[in-house]
Amino acid sequence: MSWEDLRYILAVARHGTITLGAEALKVNPTTLSRRLRALEEETGASLFVKLKHGAELTPAGHQMVEVAQEVEKLTNALDARITGLDTKLEGRLRVTTTETLLEHWLPDFGEFHRRYPDIDLEFTSTPSILNLTKREADVAVRLGQNAPEHLIGNKHARIALAIYGSRDLVGRIGASAPYSAFPWLAFSGNDSFVEQRAPGATIALRVDTMATMIDAVSAGLGLAMIPCVKGDGSAKLRRVGAFLVPGLHVWVLTHRELRGTARIQAFTSFMRSLISRDRDLLEGQRP
Repeated sequence: MSWEDLRYILAVARHGTITLGAEALKVNPTTLSRRLRALEEETGASLFVKLKHGAELTPAGHQMVEVAQEVEKLTNALDARITGLDTKLEGRLRVTTTETLLEHWLPDFGEFHRRYPDIDLEFTSTPSILNLTKREADVAVRLGQNAPEHLIGNKHARIALAIYGSRDLVGRIGASAPYSAFPWLAFSGNDSFVEQRAPGATIALRVDTMATMIDAVSAGLGLAMIPCVKGDGSAKLRRVGAFLVPGLHVWVLTHRELRGTARIQAFTSFMRSLISRDRDLLEGQRP
């Protein structure tokens, strides 16, 4: 039995079907199915019970997955230690962040490339933090109150939020008009903020992402609470009212085994300088 065999059964256990497990491993489902059958023949035990909706682990399968998880944990830790010894300013650097922060700082990463042309930056913007322990990313630039215990890093500025509308909409209705006089935008399934701030106001549109919310405010569809870094940074938008709330901290995080890696040190230092430069904008002090 090899680590490859354990990776195969672990993928199916995590994703629920052979098809999805094969997709995660980037192998053909037929290949994965054949390897699992060979593993069952080698061990003399059934690993999965095949059901209409997918595959369910047998007791033997559960034991094998537990071992596979431990082996994966040790392998990832070793990989992180070896990578952490890298003193060269080169190689791939995977960064996970939010779409809002990525869009704001995207132009600055051209300067990072000019400084460090041999570092290959790869960005992923997702609503949730990727698992740095499993090496899905090397650095996380995320928002939160606290950092996960298994990661190290620092918290920096806080992302403030205020209420914004397009300049055309505010000019038409009036900057001094009450909030209830404006149409509003809300997140799907959550009208409470609008109900509290603007009782009786019409909700013109509900959306499910902050990026769509910002686009809708810019298009003049209504008011919404959005990050000041986007609202104050746009010529199309203006604040409405004095509402301002400090939001989550910006964290720059990495795996503790990677903190000595030269390219990670270069990137985290670069990010600290960007956050320091834009602190007043991030914290809503530049309306």
